[in-house]
Amino acid sequence: MKKKQLPYVIGPVVAAFILSCNVYEPFDSASSDQDFVELALKCLHKGDYACAVDNYSKITNATTKSEKLCTVNIGRAGFNLTALINSFDAKDQKVLGTIANQLVPWTAEKGAAADAARTQCAAYSAAVNTKLGTMLDTLSALLRCTTYMAKTDKFQAANAADTACVTANAASNGKVEQADIAVNSAGDLPGMCAADAKQCLTDILSINATSLGNSDIPDINDAYKNLPAPLQSALSNDTAVRQGLRTALSN
Repeated sequence: MKKKQLPYVIGPVVAAFILSCNVYEPFDSASSDQDFVELALKCLHKGDYACAVDNYSKITNATTKSEKLCTVNIGRAGFNLTALINSFDAKDQKVLGTIANQLVPWTAEKGAAADAARTQCAAYSAAVNTKLGTMLDTLSALLRCTTYMAKTDKFQAANAADTACVTANAASNGKVEQADIAVNSAGDLPGMCAADAKQCLTDILSINATSLGNSDIPDINDAYKNLPAPLQSALSNDTAVRQGLRTALSN
């Protein structure tokens, strides 16, 4: 990653992870948005994401609220500073696999956080129309798709009739591999269930390519442009999505 891009790529999200050593004084009765922000930061200082989300949810300014809930849920989903820096070092088709393997082990809480991040980041981006908004919107879309990839290390669909997406993966080993996504290069099951594959495609297609291209964030933009072709076509079905996602993994 080019060093000059680091402030743009990691700065806003790092705010949710790197906190000062100041221990905030407790409030007798929090009432202002700033109070809730400071209480949330105190929670993050202790590693308590649930507490931070609770306090950010009480912010009355809609734009600030969506920004804070966006970044805190990105962190809660497991997309931490190390993952952020490592993911966009390479700009080839492997970026999704790189992110996915930094999100294991998958948990239901991480999945819920990725869902929340996608909702809040999209709302923030729509409200501000800035480089930061575009970056967070794009990251949250990639995050939710790769969270579904991480999930396949634990759960798969045995066949097309298996729509619950909760069949245990007998080969689970703490890594996301091609065979977790689909049993073969044709994209056949067992592998990622249809619902998760379709949502992954929806998330990728929701990225605003024009805004991203105009935002001067080349590392993320290059990674986006190099995503597997099936993930850039609205005509792809779940089988094609699995085929594409397999190519984002090394083995």
